[in-house]
Amino acid sequence: MLGVFVFISVIFLYFLVNNKHYSVENADTDFQKTPGNRREKPSEKSQIDLVVVEEHHEVLEYWFDAANKGKIPKSGNVLLHIDAHSDMAPPEMVDGYPVFRWPQNKREVKAMMQSNDVFIQAAAMTGFFKKVIWVWPSWDEETHDGDHVSQKYGGGVTVFSRNKNEQQFCECQYSENDNTKKHCQYVNRTMFSVEADYDGSPIEAKYCDIKTDMFFQQLVDYSALNKLILGQLVGKDESLLLDIDEDFFGCVLRGHSLVDAGIPWNFVEEIDDIMNEIFCPRFTKEEHIAHSFMQVMLALVIKHCKSSEAASVSCITPKNPTSKEFASEVNRVIKGYSEKGIFCNRSIKGRQRRLEIMLEYFIQLTVPQIRACSDLGFCLDTSPRSFQGGGFHVCHGANEPNSTVVTQHLPGENELMLRLKRLRRMLKVGKYPTPAMVTLCRSVRDGYTAVKYFEDIEETVLDSIHDSREDVNFNVIYDINLLGGIKGWPSRQRDAHVRKATKNVT
Repeated sequence: MLGVFVFISVIFLYFLVNNKHYSVENADTDFQKTPGNRREKPSEKSQIDLVVVEEHHEVLEYWFDAANKGKIPKSGNVLLHIDAHSDMAPPEMVDGYPVFRWPQNKREVKAMMQSNDVFIQAAAMTGFFKKVIWVWPSWDEETHDGDHVSQKYGGGVTVFSRNKNEQQFCECQYSENDNTKKHCQYVNRTMFSVEADYDGSPIEAKYCDIKTDMFFQQLVDYSALNKLILGQLVGKDESLLLDIDEDFFGCVLRGHSLVDAGIPWNFVEEIDDIMNEIFCPRFTKEEHIAHSFMQVMLALVIKHCKSSEAASVSCITPKNPTSKEFASEVNRVIKGYSEKGIFCNRSIKGRQRRLEIMLEYFIQLTVPQIRACSDLGFCLDTSPRSFQGGGFHVCHGANEPNSTVVTQHLPGENELMLRLKRLRRMLKVGKYPTPAMVTLCRSVRDGYTAVKYFEDIEETVLDSIHDSREDVNFNVIYDINLLGGIKGWPSRQRDAHVRKATKNVT
């Protein structure tokens, strides 16, 4: 009853202040809305949801929920996808997946939310999209064959795999006459998990039973701007969904900062592995608490173990160190966090031993290296609502150095300003139907969007969307699983006990 009362109170407050921005919890429970910071005058303008998510596959819950409520059609939509990446990888067939049909509940939607690059095809398999238009940034021209490509694809099922009785998803391109299947493949990432760059296994076209199809068009941003101005990209009567990824303006590999600090990557992986055995946060709130715990631990390591070589030696074995003060403070902090839901379900002895090993890893690092880890922070490697939850680790992102094909591009401030202006022109002057829904992906958790520009990018993109239609109110919905909350990971504030622990650190 208390939860219902709070929910009703928050909704009442929202209508009282008529606020423009609010937050939404969209997990396996009911929605929760809380007022934000902007105010707006009452108007008769049409209302369109503008959803801000952390990882791209999280938009699926919002798309299907809006369609179930009749806000957008359940089929035949066009997606205008403005992103540094196509996100057109096919999903893998898993237990509970709604195979080429509309998902009936949140569990089936969750089965579709496998990773941040398969959500478009997952939605298209239900018939949700008839066409996807990918607008990619001109800074990535070297990886593209041309500035404008259009292709028809079909999705289906096959049993042609190593396990002949196991059904898999498959896909085929079509020839120019749009009738002949070619270049077919199936996907089973579990079977080929040892291959980091695995993207499908070829099969003959006759083995792929096509269930649905869609057109996929990709073009560079300046071509998209021209076609939008001329009204040639989206038909005026088509149902449009607008989707923007903030890594469109530049893509970084955040983990490189650890390598630049001189930390071998295998050492980072070892730290990640032991942390995964210690921390099991289930929600973003617990994730932030675990992050705060680690910041306190690193501050204590620097304070007690890095003043001299002798101090470092005295800290090597936290269980029985020469520095009694260090041991006492570590144990005090562990006790203070023991009931906060961040630790895995292990015996006290097992947890203690793993914490000792973790601290020994950090004690081996120099102060600049420890601070490099602290600057990145600590987080889950994927959203808590993903189909397969990830582990808790140094927040270095998904793409590890020397094992990624993602193009890295950090724009200068002038370039960033020009690209933001180009997006504003695309949205403002383009002749295209008003989007039925807008989604904005931060891509900070996975390490793509440059943290130093994140706040400027998001503020400008939101303003550009708001200014794109004078007859529309875009109601901003901040997803509950945003890394660092509404303000984002870069502006997160350390807790008071963290500031106290680091106060005397030099």
